[in-house]
Amino acid sequence: MSQLPEEVIADILSRLPVKPLGQFKLVSIPWRSLIESPNFVKLHLNRSIDTKSNQALILREEHLYSVDFDSLDGPVADAAKLDHHPLRCQDYGTEVWGSCNGIVCLSNSLDTVVLWNPSTRRSRRLPYAPIEFPNQPRYFVSRVYGFGYDGVSDDYKLVRIVVLKGREDDSLHYEVKVYSLRSNSWHRVEEKFPHYPDLNRVGGVLASGNLHWIVNEETERGKTNLIVSFDLGCEEYGLVPQPEFTHPRFYADVEALGGCLSLICNYYLTHIDIWVMKEYGVKESWTKLISMAQPGTLRSFQNVRPIGYSKSGGQLLLQHGPLKLLWYDLKRKTCKSVKIRDVHDLSQVVMCVGSLVSLKSGRGERERKKKQEQEEKNILINVVYVYQPVAQFMPHMLDLSQGWFPVNGVQTGAISYWKKKQSSYMAFHAWSLVLKFAMRWQKLLAKEDCSSLCTEALALREAVNGWRGLNTVDVVCLVLLLLG
Repeated sequence: MSQLPEEVIADILSRLPVKPLGQFKLVSIPWRSLIESPNFVKLHLNRSIDTKSNQALILREEHLYSVDFDSLDGPVADAAKLDHHPLRCQDYGTEVWGSCNGIVCLSNSLDTVVLWNPSTRRSRRLPYAPIEFPNQPRYFVSRVYGFGYDGVSDDYKLVRIVVLKGREDDSLHYEVKVYSLRSNSWHRVEEKFPHYPDLNRVGGVLASGNLHWIVNEETERGKTNLIVSFDLGCEEYGLVPQPEFTHPRFYADVEALGGCLSLICNYYLTHIDIWVMKEYGVKESWTKLISMAQPGTLRSFQNVRPIGYSKSGGQLLLQHGPLKLLWYDLKRKTCKSVKIRDVHDLSQVVMCVGSLVSLKSGRGERERKKKQEQEEKNILINVVYVYQPVAQFMPHMLDLSQGWFPVNGVQTGAISYWKKKQSSYMAFHAWSLVLKFAMRWQKLLAKEDCSSLCTEALALREAVNGWRGLNTVDVVCLVLLLLG
């Protein structure tokens, strides 16, 4: 594998799940550096999304569970209890507010909020964000979160909407705050949230870099459903155009489906339609994916929501209330139940992709790099100080070895190897090879006649045509084998 180009190794490793990649990081320091690099993390994530691999369902019952998405095709799927999630000691009241690129947002009844990567088991507890309203008599009504990725600033953001109600006039007041993982801080959005969000529905739905909520607008004909968007890049609100409806009165909800925004239209006891917006923001791109009449397989359409497509794309996984998961065949228009062993209540179901995405903030990353640079300086200082006598002895070894000992070549190779890898560990590794080589020579020259050894080394050198095709570190390793 060491003879393969780094991009080929990266392409091979990017096809693996997260768990074996964690084991491969222990194989060597170069592999660890590769797997933890931002470019590889993005390559692995994009491949998983494009191939619909490394996917799982996060289920909330009394506890949190994980189910491999591919296992849902079998007669019975097994669920693994997630005992390692960061709010496990306060499991009661844990809510799942969404998943993005393998990062899951959780909160509990104490309003503790964490971002968590179930694959790497890394998490970050968010700093406390106080509710800041003018000092007037109000009482708390509700709060919701929306979580997503801002591709403009390469940042993960969490939006919190808090609703308070006036004690005297029943007026509603909103506060919107945004958390940035890059800065590890909250800031307030001054622009007023448009209309009244229906907070009984799910949290903000992420599609095309925007979070979405259903809001209610009062008109002469009564309440009308609107889709409000929040752009995570510019942090501005907007309205998403809706399809042309034959019957305007229905219960509406939004979901993310295959990276697109979907709209669920529940016509109560008659039928349900699920629309998908193929091109974000373009009204004409709305396509009706499903239209299911009542009576039928489902006794009630309340709380029916799409979860995700099968790998082939021919089936759609639906959640029907808190008790059922169903595969809906898009061609045959038939349903079949999905059974999960020992899980009976599906309060929340979230699709999650296995990823290596880090939860380090930008501030923490800068501190880590600064610390690493200092460590590299310390290692070089220690190497020069501790092994200075050996370094001074190298010219003498060059004379005794009849000009064969490659002092300058080994030193140059070690330094270039270190610069190429940009790591203090690489520096230590390369220099340790040089010094081990030097010390072995020192012992041999002190004890015995090295003429025969030099003859063998010169023959080996001539056989490989002056070491062509081998870098200096490879040469050091070969000679160590020859000596030992």
